[in-house]
Amino acid sequence: RGSFLRREVATPAGPKHSVSPEGRGRQESPAMGSCKSVNARVSPVIDFEPVDKCRSLEHKIVGTMPPTAWLEAMDDSKKTGRPVVEVLRAAFADYRQRWDTCPEAYRRYPTSRVCDQAASLLAEFFDAEDLEFFDLPEDMDEGDLLAMLAEHQQDYVEADALEGMSAYVFDDAKMRASFPRQVYTRFKEALATGALTSEEDQQKIAECIFEWARELGAVSFAHWFFPSRGGGGGHGSMVGALKMDTMIDLDWKSPEATKPFKATLPYERLFVGETDGSSFPNGGLRSTHCAAAFTTWDRSSPCFVMDKILRVPCAFVTHLGASIDDKIPLLRSNDALKREGLRMLRNIAIATDATEINSFLGWEQEFFVVKADLYKKRPDLVHCGRTLIGKLPQRHQQGELNYFAPPPTSVKLLMENVQAEMLKLGVAMAVLHNEVASAQHEMSPVYCHSTFACDNNVLFME
Repeated sequence: RGSFLRREVATPAGPKHSVSPEGRGRQESPAMGSCKSVNARVSPVIDFEPVDKCRSLEHKIVGTMPPTAWLEAMDDSKKTGRPVVEVLRAAFADYRQRWDTCPEAYRRYPTSRVCDQAASLLAEFFDAEDLEFFDLPEDMDEGDLLAMLAEHQQDYVEADALEGMSAYVFDDAKMRASFPRQVYTRFKEALATGALTSEEDQQKIAECIFEWARELGAVSFAHWFFPSRGGGGGHGSMVGALKMDTMIDLDWKSPEATKPFKATLPYERLFVGETDGSSFPNGGLRSTHCAAAFTTWDRSSPCFVMDKILRVPCAFVTHLGASIDDKIPLLRSNDALKREGLRMLRNIAIATDATEINSFLGWEQEFFVVKADLYKKRPDLVHCGRTLIGKLPQRHQQGELNYFAPPPTSVKLLMENVQAEMLKLGVAMAVLHNEVASAQHEMSPVYCHSTFACDNNVLFME
């Protein structure tokens, strides 16, 4: 497919020159056109610099544009009849506006490369008056574009997913490094015994977490809880719940009536929060005095930063202390297992000095990958997250031909991107493969503590 874009600029009279990436030019026939110009062409195989080292702001912006943006541009062009370049210009302008508004939002992948060659060339030649795709067939469909992107997928897939493992989770190693030694010791003891964390320790813990989260670009925090929604067939992103609060608070020491505010993570709001419970099943009446519900940090599951939000895994209770979530039954089960397990060990005279019993969980997710346009035509998938109508395909599980076969390139790219994100968030995603049925796939991590594992399972579905 050679070059994708070119620009022509007026120059003094003379033959046209084709400029290669290395700067070497070659003369071309004047018959190519009467306009005297420089024709800048770029080889299809270029090793671009990482986004944080790109030569221009445009490179950085385009480096954040996902490959799906190009698919959407192709689709929009087919539907509206607008030229592809015009659609891409509009998409680029939109990303440019977003970057100017909040650049930190588009630096989540500081080591990723420019998403694909076409994007890089668009950035390189965006200021040209004559911008055109001249080596892409007009009838190029989505499948062709996917194949083209797959050929250069190293340009927009994380260069090395293992380099950024656990960078966005406040795990025990970061806790030990940032907390004062005595605060860390007391926090771990309270986690084992269930004791409350003192107000002084809460202040220091909030300060350390705030500094760590801000280094990762977080501007908000949210208590992330798991309400009992009463079924209804919601899909994975509906399992968890959160309300974002900006990391600010009033300066209460100021004598002014209208007090200024400052960037901070209020310690009392890190450990306990208040929200509405009346709209959830069994959450109480909607009258004001009994509509409130409360969230409290589940200290056995670490905080993490995602999409500029510090998420704090929480339990969720009504104003009367009743459980209306899926987290509290798990925590109570773990307490019962610890209590009765230690009692059993003492009775059988084995490990009588044990002080802790932990439960571990290894989950896996099997899922189907469906094209977005086909998905939107299926009300059962959209509203229920599962198949309610239809029939079996001609070939489904008779020969198990799909099982452990190499996944399609586009699906492999999808799973690798998800895997890279989960690794950053401290989830040890270890397995991905084709499942038995057509278009069915699986991803699963190494087992870990049950509370953290359940949170990770919800995070994966989201």
